[in-house]
Amino acid sequence: MKKFRLALVASLPLLVFLSTANCTPPAKSDQPSGCIDNNWTVTSTSDAPEGRTNHTAVWTGTEMIVWGGFGGTQYLNTGARYNPSTNTWTAMSTANAPSPRWNHKAVWTGTEMIVWGGWDGSAVFNTGARYNPSTDTWTPISTTNASIGRYDCTAVWTGTEMIVWGGTNVVSLNTGGRYNPNTDSWTATSTTDAPKGRAHHTAVWTGTDMIVWGGYDSTLYYNTGGRYNPSADTWTATSMTNVPVARDTHTAVWTDSEMIVWGGIDSNVNRLNTGGRYCGQPGPPFILDARVHRQGGKRAVVLTWSPADGGSISVLRNGVVVHTTDDDGAAEDKLGTHTGTFFYQVCETDSGDCSNQVRVVVQGTGD
Repeated sequence: MKKFRLALVASLPLLVFLSTANCTPPAKSDQPSGCIDNNWTVTSTSDAPEGRTNHTAVWTGTEMIVWGGFGGTQYLNTGARYNPSTNTWTAMSTANAPSPRWNHKAVWTGTEMIVWGGWDGSAVFNTGARYNPSTDTWTPISTTNASIGRYDCTAVWTGTEMIVWGGTNVVSLNTGGRYNPNTDSWTATSTTDAPKGRAHHTAVWTGTDMIVWGGYDSTLYYNTGGRYNPSADTWTATSMTNVPVARDTHTAVWTDSEMIVWGGIDSNVNRLNTGGRYCGQPGPPFILDARVHRQGGKRAVVLTWSPADGGSISVLRNGVVVHTTDDDGAAEDKLGTHTGTFFYQVCETDSGDCSNQVRVVVQGTGD
């Protein structure tokens, strides 16, 4: 039985979270909460950014990063990082930051925050940048083949790409694009069988598909949606059987097997307390799991999957093949001193079939 075994150095930071969930939800905190159940703690205002609305926020595993928005008299391109363990704010650099805007989107990749789109009251943007909190630096992202500028769109992170879809630019859009930060490149999403253009809809990532649902196009409220598979660049309409009433400005979450939508506003401007559960995950052809192996002060991430067909399989970390080995159901991977969020997947080399993605968060404070 051939396995990929790479020992970890003793200084590897502690692995604190393993999940077979999709990679869209925020990472679990790397730090002990130290909180009292069912109790609120006021966040510090010392060094906090100025008040704003329609900004974005992402969770890195140790900090919340807020950026952009509208301050009441001006659009903003400022932001800050909030550390709950110390209750402190750290201002972000504005060098090479995107221009001031609101109603943009932001996703966390595991190492960077990607900001894209939005508007400033007159211009609609198809620009953005990647922010690295470790170095407090911004890197503008390519606009070559980027989607048309828009605001009130949705964005999900797949583990390797940011997918933006829908939104508004004079009219409601049913177009979108996939941005790959490793290659700094855009790929348009197909419009064949895509849902009608809309804004104020929702999108969730299932691990294999993006599901968009609901929304409004300035005339109609929708209770339709679609599942987009980036591997095949195809859309599949969501079922209309027992579907909730049409709405916009609702919420949606992915549970690992279902999308739950709730709330929002209907065509009669009623505030809704209704919702629905949509089962849209066909399931991967085989299931990947992960655990921490420690021996002699060294740690490794042990990957196991089932079923294994005895052929050849590639191990991917953050979308990049790190090893190809026998498909015997197990492999080990070395992380060294790297920290952050890592996304694992294994894919059969002959069929191209891939497992679910497993998210691994490593804290950076050492042992």
